[in-house]
Amino acid sequence: MGKISKDKRDIYYRLAKQKGYRSRSAFKLLQIDQFFNIFQNSNYVVDLCAAPGGWSQVAFQKLSEKFKKDIEDQSNKNFKIISVDLQEMSPIEGVDILIGDITNQSTLLEIINLSDNKMIDLVLCDGAPDVTGFNEFDVHIQIQLILYALNISIRMLREGGTFISKVFKGKHTLKIMFILSLFFDKITIAKPKACRNASFESFVVCQEFKIDDEFKFLRENDLDAEDIIFLNALFPSNLEEMNIEGIEEISLDKLGIQLIQVGEDLFDSDKTYDLESTNYTIKLNPLQTPINPPYKSYIDNFKGIKK
Repeated sequence: MGKISKDKRDIYYRLAKQKGYRSRSAFKLLQIDQFFNIFQNSNYVVDLCAAPGGWSQVAFQKLSEKFKKDIEDQSNKNFKIISVDLQEMSPIEGVDILIGDITNQSTLLEIINLSDNKMIDLVLCDGAPDVTGFNEFDVHIQIQLILYALNISIRMLREGGTFISKVFKGKHTLKIMFILSLFFDKITIAKPKACRNASFESFVVCQEFKIDDEFKFLRENDLDAEDIIFLNALFPSNLEEMNIEGIEEISLDKLGIQLIQVGEDLFDSDKTYDLESTNYTIKLNPLQTPINPPYKSYIDNFKGIKK
């Protein structure tokens, strides 16, 4: 299937190329921001699992609109964006890029160092495993990403800060929501219009960060890379073994969690649109292709390319 066929089939894929975003997922964050206005009080942002950088592009766009003078005068910059991913990323204007594994303690220390030990207003995580099609396994891996991203958030978020992460619908969704409710006063599960209807992904928007006395030890600043305590030590990675008293009686409603859809009804992510509908007159290549994707060695081997 050629590029033009994909452009017709996926309106957000096409729009991302037209508007200069590295990924169609940029529209998911834009639609979340339309509803929650997450950048209004967010000057320091950490974007986890950021490659290829679409969400970081949106963050820079939104913050540069707030601080236009600071863009002209780099010596007086009132905002900072740190973009973290295990994969190599091409430079993004106004963004500090860190190549690191968020499941590694040393990466957390590197993020803290890049932030100049300042508290973060907003932590984003659009990370997801390479989906296998086995829902239970995919959900399990996704939950681990949420826990590690949450661990970084607990160490760095200011009181009242916001954490946003991709979440897959599965049998342990309620338990991860319970864990999040221990640290945030307001939680919403939002599904942007840019998500395909058949997709079981949504985004959990956690607002009004709090840190109770029982968890304050997680924010100690004098811990080294070997001493940092991760949430996985507090909550079993196998959530089936996690014993929450009365979990059978807990529901999203009782946790005060709403499920909503966000974004305007301009486009249907599952519909095929004529190219003329967005004045798509010139075929465009993706803005940023993967630099060194995991599958590159397989393709090179298949083609007989020797390093």
